[in-house]
Amino acid sequence: MSLPSEHAFDFDPTHGFDLDEAFAIASDASPPGFDDFWRRRYFRALQVDPAPRNSETASRDDRWRVHDFVFVSTDGLGIGGWLLPPRKGAARRGLVVGRGYGGRDQPDFDIPVQDTAVLLPCFGGLSCSRRPPI
Repeated sequence: MSLPSEHAFDFDPTHGFDLDEAFAIASDASPPGFDDFWRRRYFRALQVDPAPRNSETASRDDRWRVHDFVFVSTDGLGIGGWLLPPRKGAARRGLVVGRGYGGRDQPDFDIPVQDTAVLLPCFGGLSCSRRPPI
């Protein structure tokens, strides 16, 4: 594995590190209670029936069939987004692509994978997952 040397960004996404230097960066210690918090969230989420629903949308793409989807998360929060199964062939794997910083208001079609169904959720409070009081 190597870090890409060509990219479309107007900055250096490697920040000048080669792969070994990037892997050598140590993370800070987790804040107190971090593991317990996420363990409790995980087990709480396992108790929820997500009741997923999807329907074909008006969006069109040459590579993907485009479906709107929604599922139920903890506290009854509906999480919406898009499911992109491949237009040709069968999906052999799945990929979930999250996005922060304002979320997304439409599906991203330029994902460089094949034979893959892609799930693009809009996290709680953002875009097609908006709801009060978030």
